[in-house]
Amino acid sequence: MSSAITPPPPGWYPAPDDTQARWWWNGSSWLRPRNEQATLRTITKLATATQVMVIVCGVLALALVGVETMGITALTSYLDGNTSAVETLHLYDWAWTVGNALATVSMIAAAALWATWQYRVALQVPGLTRRAAGWHAGDWFIPILALWRPFQDISDLWRAVGRTPPRWLIVWWLLWIASFISFKWSNQIDSRAEALEQIRATMWSSILGEAFLIAAALMACIIIRGITQGVIHRPQQQ
Repeated sequence: MSSAITPPPPGWYPAPDDTQARWWWNGSSWLRPRNEQATLRTITKLATATQVMVIVCGVLALALVGVETMGITALTSYLDGNTSAVETLHLYDWAWTVGNALATVSMIAAAALWATWQYRVALQVPGLTRRAAGWHAGDWFIPILALWRPFQDISDLWRAVGRTPPRWLIVWWLLWIASFISFKWSNQIDSRAEALEQIRATMWSSILGEAFLIAAALMACIIIRGITQGVIHRPQQQ
């Protein structure tokens, strides 16, 4: 004979998500403490701000693609004997300087927001990731380790919030790494350039890096949203 399980009386009990917190059971459902609700609101705001800044990075990357395209067109015209293209090259230099400065500032802001968001999310799932919350923020800024550990950390967070990491997650990471390599290669060519053809090669390399960055930024927004929704709507079971 089976019998219905009698739920416990209303009161404070250990959290159903295996954390050290205590939640209120009202007799039919779990209620998060107010401080945890405030924490989740903070994470949501951080996620929104991070997504906005990532989109800004993507928009600026798209603008720089246009600037580099203008530069390639003008430089090719100049190499073909059109001396009037010099004026366009001066405009390219100015636009690239301004655009690159804005892109650098936005990337720094996006990195700071992302690290803070990821740290706050990791704090909500202690013991469910291979590394502590501090590493989730720090791994992005440690040379060599930054080539793979942030990808592991993001994958861990997907699982920790009760979701299966999407198959395209590795594509996002490879795009990010490819963008980084393209920009490094462009800078190296530019520092050693002795001919206009080499400068044109740096422009093409920059366009490639910006294209990789735009694609990675679009996927990054989906990642932020997915993990944030996961941590907010984790299963609440007794």
